Amino acid sequence: MTTVNDIVRRASTHLSDPAQSDWSFDEILGWVNDGVAAIYKKVPALAVRADSSFSITAGRNELPADAGELIRVERVTAPGLSTPVDLRRLDPQTLTIYDPEWRSTTGVPYAVVVDADDPRAFYVYPQPTGVASGTVVYRASPTKLSKPSDEIPLPAQFEPALIDYVLAQLYAKNSDVAGNADLATYHANRFNQGLQ
Repeated sequence: MTTVNDIVRRASTHLSDPAQSDWSFDEILGWVNDGVAAIYKKVPALAVRADSSFSITAGRNELPADAGELIRVERVTAPGLSTPVDLRRLDPQTLTIYDPEWRSTTGVPYAVVVDADDPRAFYVYPQPTGVASGTVVYRASPTKLSKPSDEIPLPAQFEPALIDYVLAQLYAKNSDVAGNADLATYHANRFNQGLQ
């Protein structure tokens, strides 16, 4: 697996700054983190994770720590269900019109409710009367990289795009130097093309 140090070294070599005297490790590391986040945003499938043994409780259910947003809840088992079911999504405002007490209604769950103001949590409707579990599929936020030995959380095919992102940002920072503005544009275009 590729590490932060590998990406920083490759970028520094490309910049003819292997000793990192013009651009520090910490500065390049910041752009590496931003680049990973940009790639996750442009290729959302890279951020999809699943917790297949998620315990579903009555009331508010908090997503895993690395979650950014819920995608779906599937294969739910609960009292009253003879086979696992996938929960359909319901809007909390619409549900409130039909069942103002939906947060305390119990029964066999058939829906998941996510409030746009609280995207890292969800409710099931109706709430299970006993132990329930299922698979929670969510979009993860990228892990912040901080050490040279940290592994880049991307498949190898995205490493060239990550390096182009880093180079574009570094050249843009020094765009007053002759040719750097063109190099920033070149690497930004390569970054975008590499993700198509």
